[in-house]
Amino acid sequence: MTSVLYTKRHDNVILDPNEFDKMLKETDPNLTNFFADMCAILIPRDRSPYNKKEDRKKIVVILYLMAGIRNQHVNNFKLELALYLAGSGVTCDAINALSSAGVSVTYQTVYNYKKKIADEHPI
Repeated sequence: MTSVLYTKRHDNVILDPNEFDKMLKETDPNLTNFFADMCAILIPRDRSPYNKKEDRKKIVVILYLMAGIRNQHVNNFKLELALYLAGSGVTCDAINALSSAGVSVTYQTVYNYKKKIADEHPI
């Protein structure tokens, strides 16, 4: 799975579970049942349909994080999460704490990325 996400690293992060599953199947036939198997393992059978749907979204995030552990350049999920958090008003200390936990990039990375975009697109 990590190699599939690495080849797709310049594409947008896919957070929709159905699209994520489709992308895995199309890119590597060996991963045809991977997402369904992960869902079957992690989601209890007695969950409500709504909770199962929400849990599938969480599994996509977990898989991106797991792939990022194996190869930090596999996707931009951590950057996109930190950008969202910064845009939502989360403090730089909180973003850095999440970075230390391996969940997002540092606030300095967010700042550098925003500066790069501003420099590339002057008003």
